[in-house]
Amino acid sequence: MGHILALGIIGTGIIAHEHMKAALALPEVKVQAVSNRTVAKALDFAKLYGIPAQAVYADYRAMLVKEQLDAVIICVANHLHQEVFEACAQAGVAVLLEKPVAQDSAGCRAINACAKRYGTRLMIGHTQRYQGYYQTAKKIIDSGELGKLLNIKDSIHYDYFWAGRPAWFLDPAQCGGGILINYGVHTFDRIQFLSGLRVERVFAHVDWEMEGFQVDSGYQIQSLHEGGLTSSMTCTGYSGPFHSSTELIFRHGIMRVFLIGNGLDQEGVWVGKNGQDFQRIPSEKGNAYIRELADFVAYVRGEIPCPIDGAYGEEMVRQVEAAYRSHRTGQAEDVSDSC
Repeated sequence: MGHILALGIIGTGIIAHEHMKAALALPEVKVQAVSNRTVAKALDFAKLYGIPAQAVYADYRAMLVKEQLDAVIICVANHLHQEVFEACAQAGVAVLLEKPVAQDSAGCRAINACAKRYGTRLMIGHTQRYQGYYQTAKKIIDSGELGKLLNIKDSIHYDYFWAGRPAWFLDPAQCGGGILINYGVHTFDRIQFLSGLRVERVFAHVDWEMEGFQVDSGYQIQSLHEGGLTSSMTCTGYSGPFHSSTELIFRHGIMRVFLIGNGLDQEGVWVGKNGQDFQRIPSEKGNAYIRELADFVAYVRGEIPCPIDGAYGEEMVRQVEAAYRSHRTGQAEDVSDSC
């Protein structure tokens, strides 16, 4: 198996639990230390997973100095990504950075420049592409059996404003926006992972429909990709059954991917062709965080190229910025470095 990767986790909020459980499932990694600025939360986290109290830190910089770490997973608020990453790069550890790379493209550029300067192995945590159903869908697309891919429709409907959501998600200064910056990078990544075709131009409408909140609550985006592919993305953050799906239209069939069942949708990968009903394709959902972490470990060890690099993560943020810009101008906008 080789060297066991000594891993640190910075930020012990909701998503850190998913990464921790993934680490426990992989014998090639061990979470050696954790950090959270509210140390009581970090201690609770450590106790839950059997991490010694002496390996718990309020200051991530102290953790980086005192612990002999190979890599770190950064799970802090978006506006803290840059400063935390820079400390990790200076400490010489590899980094799995939760999406989005930063709250805006300027922060993304700074992080990528820092990674280049220090030679840091950086991978961005676009986890949804590691869902088993999307992995199966990608194999079918790449096989060519359904012919040319013509159009993609992606939908997420989720109670974004649930009671107990960490406050930074609902503060545009800390988050960089609302549901569009947090879920837009998911939807942009999903359609580009599946198609392999970059989004070049977007036309978008963004909603601010939740009274008492400053952040956006929904979006609708039409996109034009290289090669002429078109896609549409709809996401809402209101009450209702959770829905997360992608529909792909081909020259010789239709594929639908449902990440979760909800009483109407049946989760899984479904394919229909001319004159045939939809058939469920055998696929294991599995655990996306385990797959993602396994890829990160292989990348850190030099066994594979970076699966999702900082430049790609920056591109996702630039696409989100183009969507916000399109809403402001009322016109289609090219994806670019400008805000």
